[in-house]
Amino acid sequence: MSSVSDAVLVGMGALAAAVWLAALAATVRAVVVLPRMHALPIPAREWPRLSVVRPACNEAERLAAATRTTLAMDYPDLQVVLVDDRSTDDTPAIVEALAADLGVVAVHVDALPAGWLGKLNALQRGVERADGDWLLFADADAHFAPGTAQRAIAYADAQALDFVSVLPGVERADFLADATFSSANALLALGTRPWKIERDEHTIAATGAFMLVRRTAFERTPGFEWLRLEVADDFGLCLLIKRHGGRAGFLVAPNCVRLTWYASFAELTEAMQKNFFAIAGRFSPARCVVQVVALIALALGPFLPLFALSSPWALPVALAALGASAANGLLTAWWTDRPLLSAALPSIGLLATAFVVARAAIVGVRQGGIIWRGVLYRTEDLRDVQHVRL
Repeated sequence: MSSVSDAVLVGMGALAAAVWLAALAATVRAVVVLPRMHALPIPAREWPRLSVVRPACNEAERLAAATRTTLAMDYPDLQVVLVDDRSTDDTPAIVEALAADLGVVAVHVDALPAGWLGKLNALQRGVERADGDWLLFADADAHFAPGTAQRAIAYADAQALDFVSVLPGVERADFLADATFSSANALLALGTRPWKIERDEHTIAATGAFMLVRRTAFERTPGFEWLRLEVADDFGLCLLIKRHGGRAGFLVAPNCVRLTWYASFAELTEAMQKNFFAIAGRFSPARCVVQVVALIALALGPFLPLFALSSPWALPVALAALGASAANGLLTAWWTDRPLLSAALPSIGLLATAFVVARAAIVGVRQGGIIWRGVLYRTEDLRDVQHVRL
């Protein structure tokens, strides 16, 4: 009986090792293939009109500083549109002050129309005021280094792209939040294969921190009306552009685009309920349970062979799994400018993620959907209208 249980433990460890080795190979390929934004050239040329659209809901602490770095990009023909989305803090007053002091365009959303998610409606309202040849949709707290827009537009033109998004840098949080984010990054390349985005019409990748869209390509699509209830709005915008003949690209940009993801694990757990229940879980408790089991198995798998005392394969398998997971975590952390300590053992982040997924499912079932920007969206209203299937 002992030999059977030892074989099971070693088998589970071998499976974990295979996954981590595949993840490591995918990360190596992404590191080699994906361009790094800060290394892209800024050619001498005439620059098209650029409109930066930032929706903001209760972002009083972060909006002003992020807006100033947008203007400090030193882009020669720039319009900034700030959309206050039903904020209940000082965001409306800050938007008006920035409009008066810096000449940005102020838009205020006082009511949410039926059949729209708040952020998508805010983006639509921003587009209505934008007049640029290029549209840059950005989170309210995303900071840009000088030259960021020029590098992205020049790259898009050189590669004949209509959509460019980035993997941004994320500011440090507490250890558990950093570990959770680092574990997600460690599996990012394996899960999305972002190096395929430019040549494969079915591959999509995007982050809300930075989504650059050619205006003419956007106008060939149904626009945000098509995405009005899309919870994964960033991936959805990439999908929208590609489905209507556009080409997309993805850059690694921790030196050029940075934001505060969440300041603590508690904040992350609360805010990510919509992502894990609606996007990853597709509003299915059963799917969430499967993901929790898979995350726990991948987290603990490298350690299980150590308990198989009678197997000569126990130590080699454990070392292979632990080595591959640590190497992948550290390589990803170096690549994306993340803390090495929280990335060295991805198992910690995976177990934390399993907790977040389980909580997201429980909360989603209990409240019957997701709460986003203060509004409850029912599962039955969202489940069948999502275009993105991750």
